[in-house]
Amino acid sequence: MQTSETTLVGNITEISGGQLVATLLTEAEGFEPVVKIGSETLSVGQLGSQLLIKHRHINILGQVLRMWEDPPEEFTTDSNRGSMTGGIARPSRKRYVRILPLGEIDQQGTFIRGVKQFPVTGAEVHLVTAKQLEVLFDRFRSENLALGRLSSRNEIEVFLDPNPLFTRHLAILGQSGAGKSWTVTSLLQKTVRVMPKAHIVMLDLHGEYGWKDDQGKMHSAFPDEIVHHVDARELEIPYWL
Repeated sequence: MQTSETTLVGNITEISGGQLVATLLTEAEGFEPVVKIGSETLSVGQLGSQLLIKHRHINILGQVLRMWEDPPEEFTTDSNRGSMTGGIARPSRKRYVRILPLGEIDQQGTFIRGVKQFPVTGAEVHLVTAKQLEVLFDRFRSENLALGRLSSRNEIEVFLDPNPLFTRHLAILGQSGAGKSWTVTSLLQKTVRVMPKAHIVMLDLHGEYGWKDDQGKMHSAFPDEIVHHVDARELEIPYWL
């Protein structure tokens, strides 16, 4: 592991409609799988990690989807000299990462979803420090809706703006046992804590968020003073609806 003051790790070599491919620096150019920048240790090309693509005034934040490298050259026998040629030649072996563009960073340092202008081949690819990411995700800190922590950087809290979050379609997907119900509960608990007067209608078909015990007492995943339970058997909906 080396300590470095530069965040440059490679250059863009392929651009398609929705993804970018970068060629990382070789060992001869100073490649290290783990780089220490300041007090932070970063893994180069780690799946799910973020990279910053820079080209002139363009700054694009991307996420690593895949990393691979050229296969080692096979040893061959020189029949004339009876010697071995070829070899793995690790110092010149090239490594690549496939990057999903997430959005642009404007001149004020604000993150904007989506990419309007793509870079060209040769654009620099840089590591992103925790401090840089905190600035991006700090935009909605004042809303106080902390959804969780960044999976690739556990030390960074992610804040969301509840207004656009709940005025658009939102889906929580996952396999059985992945924690979908827990995620919904956590999200709504945090929402009512931040927006106690919000009007939320929940259709709980399986009784996961409100249930009765053996004595018939109602229990809920939410505070009693802010929730009102209606039994589906007692709910009357006009026929014309």
